[in-house]
Amino acid sequence: MISLIIRLACAHIYSASGQKNISLMIKLCFTALTISTFALTLVVAVMNGFQKETSKKLQGIHADIIIKTAAGALDYEKLITVINKEFPDDIRAATPQALSNVLLKSEEQNSLSPLCACIGVDPAREKDVSTLFSTLTSRDNPGEQLAGNKILIGTTAARALGIKRGDALALLYIPEEPQKRKITLQESAGTLGGTFKTGIDEFDTAVVFCNLDFFKSVFKNSDVSQVALSCKPGISLESCAEKLKRRFPQLEIYTWKDLYPALVSALALEKYAAFIILALCALIAAMNCMALIFMYITQKKMEIVILKTMGMQNGDISLIFLAIGCIITFFATITGIVLAALAGWLIERYPLITLPDAYYVDHIPVSLDAPLITAVFCTMLLLGFIASYIPSRRIHSFSVAHLLKFGAE
Repeated sequence: MISLIIRLACAHIYSASGQKNISLMIKLCFTALTISTFALTLVVAVMNGFQKETSKKLQGIHADIIIKTAAGALDYEKLITVINKEFPDDIRAATPQALSNVLLKSEEQNSLSPLCACIGVDPAREKDVSTLFSTLTSRDNPGEQLAGNKILIGTTAARALGIKRGDALALLYIPEEPQKRKITLQESAGTLGGTFKTGIDEFDTAVVFCNLDFFKSVFKNSDVSQVALSCKPGISLESCAEKLKRRFPQLEIYTWKDLYPALVSALALEKYAAFIILALCALIAAMNCMALIFMYITQKKMEIVILKTMGMQNGDISLIFLAIGCIITFFATITGIVLAALAGWLIERYPLITLPDAYYVDHIPVSLDAPLITAVFCTMLLLGFIASYIPSRRIHSFSVAHLLKFGAE
C-alpha cells in the first residue's frame, strides 16, 4: 500500500505540468523551501564556524583540562600514571606544569615588562597537550627553543622590550614569600629562544614559557602545581572533567571553557537563536506547501470520490496528499543544503570579506558538519510534514453521496 501511495503521489506531481496553476504553485513551493533551507543552513554554518574558530582562538595555549592542587607539591608522575591507567579512552596525553610570576628586563634596551605569568613546561610532553609550538613564529627546532635557559614570550612582549630571538634578558622574581615590607627581587639570566603569537593580548603580552628544569633552578621553592591534559578527539571535555572530579575529589579540576564561561555560553546561545529564528522563517515558507495541498484537494475532489467508492480508506487517501508535500519538501531541502554547502565552500575558498580586529578571525568562517546538516534536514522535513498534514485531514470531511449528487462544485 505504501508503494502505491508513493506512486500515486509522484504521478500527481508529474501530471501537474499540464495544469498551469498547480504547476506554478509547485514551483513556488519548491523555490520557497529551497531558499529557506539554503538560508537556514548557511547562516547556522557561519554561526557554527564563528563558535568553533572563536573557541579555538580563546583556548589558545590552554590545555583541554587542568588539574591543580590547592597547596603544596603535586605528585605529578604518580597522578599521570593513574590517569593513563584508568582513563585510556578519554585522555590522549598529560604533562606537568609549574607556575610563578616574573618581570622581564631587556639587557640591551634596559626596559622592563609588566608582571608576567611564568609557566615551566616539559617540551617533550607539551607538544602533545597544547598548541604552544604551533603558535611559534619560527618553526625550526621548536623543542630547541626551550632548551637550557631559553624562554618563549609573546610577540607583543618582545616588541615592547625591543628584543629578538637570541638576545639576552633577565628574569626578576621574588625568591620566597617576603617577611618584611621590603621586597627584594632576585635576577636570573635567560635567553630569548623564540616568540609565539596566539592573537590574544593577555597571552602575547604577559605569559612566559621556560623549560621545567630551568624553572626549578630559578624558583627553588616552587614545585609542579598542575597537570595539563589533552582529551582524545570526540570526547566531551565537560563529561571527562566530571569523571576526573569524581576520581580525584581533593584536586581542583576545570576545562579551558571554565575560564571564559560567559563568552562560551553567548556563542552557543547565538547559534541556537539564529537557528530558531530562521526555522520560523522556514515555517512561513512551508505555508506554501499547505496552500498547494489545499489546491490539489480542491481540484481532485472527483478523483477522491472515485478512490473512496473503490474502497480506499480516508487515511490512505490523506497519505497520498501528505506524500506529495513531503516529496516536494525532501527534494527542496536536499537542494538547499547542497547549495549552502557550495556557498560555504566558496566563502572559505575565496575570503573576499575581511572582518575588523574586533573579531577573533579575519574572515567569515563556515563550518558545515554532520550534526548541523541532520538538524536542518529533520527540521525542514518536520515543517513540511506539518504543513502537508493539516490540509490532508480535510479528506475526512468529504461526503461521497453529496459529491456524486452535486459534483465538485
